[in-house]
Amino acid sequence: MLVDYSTSATGLLYYSCASNPNEDAYLCMEVVQNYKMENNVMINALIVSDIRIYCDGLAHILSEKGTFKSVAKARTLDDAIRVVSSLKPEVLLIDMAMLESCAVIKYITGVFTDVKVIALTVTRDEKSILLCAESGITGYVLRDSSLDDLIYAIEHVAKGEMYCPPSVAENILALVKKFKFNQNRSADSKLNKKKAIPVSILTRREREIADLIAGGFSNKQIARDLTIEVSTVKNHVHNILVKMGVKSRMRAAFVLKERFISNGSMSEI
Repeated sequence: MLVDYSTSATGLLYYSCASNPNEDAYLCMEVVQNYKMENNVMINALIVSDIRIYCDGLAHILSEKGTFKSVAKARTLDDAIRVVSSLKPEVLLIDMAMLESCAVIKYITGVFTDVKVIALTVTRDEKSILLCAESGITGYVLRDSSLDDLIYAIEHVAKGEMYCPPSVAENILALVKKFKFNQNRSADSKLNKKKAIPVSILTRREREIADLIAGGFSNKQIARDLTIEVSTVKNHVHNILVKMGVKSRMRAAFVLKERFISNGSMSEI
């Protein structure tokens, strides 16, 4: 259904499509196209929110701005997918308070790779920010952001840039730092379990030498301490490295020190 208001004072065209041809009262999508700046190619945007007054109000405000060529609206996530498929907007604004919004964003950004998504009404908590990032959004707009903040975000995202308020950026950096810390701790834990060497696989002499390696002794010092040849020490060190599954003496010393020195001398076991 097409309703032409181009002769009105606003100079706007309203396009509406019913989700069911027999139910004209229910409009799944409405596009407000602005012809006031016909000579200037601008942004095509889609707003997705199940709060009608919020969606209508935001669409009306944006359509009055010279930045936008057209502003479309969708009240459900299923409608959003259909509208994106047909209109191919440059920017999609989605209310993150809607259930399953993250799943829809993942689908849209995966299928329509040119569409840039801005998450609306984002809270500052780490969980919300992480969910947005994992979904593939390009910009964040917080609940307490101003209209100017939103316009600024849309313009930058439409150019292919990321938009992230300072407070959100701080939280993202904190999340990355926390993730890296947990990742390192998990890796160390797995390494310790993986490298857990049964004492029985080392001979008594290898245990003695392993103690000295962990203590930072060189081959010459070990040979002198145990009254054996340096070449004999080298052979034992080689065997210890093979049994431990490590490639360097330094790594062997670190693992041995972490695992055995705190529990007493290996040679006493």
